[in-house]
Amino acid sequence: MCLFRHRRSKIAPSRPQQKVYGPPPPTREEECAKANDLIEILKSFGCFESNVELRHREHVVQRLQSLFREWLVEMCREKNFPDIIPERVGGKLVPFGSHHLGVASKGADIDILCVGPGFLQRKDFFSSFVGKLKRQREVKDTRAIEEAFVPVVKLSFEGIEIDLVFARVARNRVPEGMDLLREDWLHNKTEEQKSTKPYFVKILFCCHNINVLKTFSYFADLD
Repeated sequence: MCLFRHRRSKIAPSRPQQKVYGPPPPTREEECAKANDLIEILKSFGCFESNVELRHREHVVQRLQSLFREWLVEMCREKNFPDIIPERVGGKLVPFGSHHLGVASKGADIDILCVGPGFLQRKDFFSSFVGKLKRQREVKDTRAIEEAFVPVVKLSFEGIEIDLVFARVARNRVPEGMDLLREDWLHNKTEEQKSTKPYFVKILFCCHNINVLKTFSYFADLD
């Protein structure tokens, strides 16, 4: 008598091939050709800024960073912390949004994240730094909106609209090379993540054709 019985192997039934509706996806060459056509349309709408205007935008960002760092040094001296060297406190401005992605339309505003050390209070930014901004002749129409979900300072700097948000890191200084994608740097994660969340958006890393993404993104500002 055979003690082992031969087991019949079960073969899974083949699944019917799923139908794909619509036209086939475009090739990379076709995408680039369509993107170039859209660029010509955008040029006809006057969406692109000249090189002079782009350099002016970079100058404005650099000027704001200088003012922010000057203010941090002033705050260090005012608070008189013995273990903090004012000249080494640092400070960092991080543009984000359409300006950072390189898809800002002509005349669009610039969104900027101001990163300061942990010994500061948020109220310092919205009182003392805003006061410093108002004393600059290049700055007009400064408004501090502290009650917003993401508190923001709105202003016009040499004719360019600026939105400033503020976040602190859990350090007494902000080095230039600090990696803001590390959330353990944040001083108060609940509050600071509201301001830093736009910076963490990694759309560019998920797109296989960045130039096409940028071209289509211009249309978001046409209205």
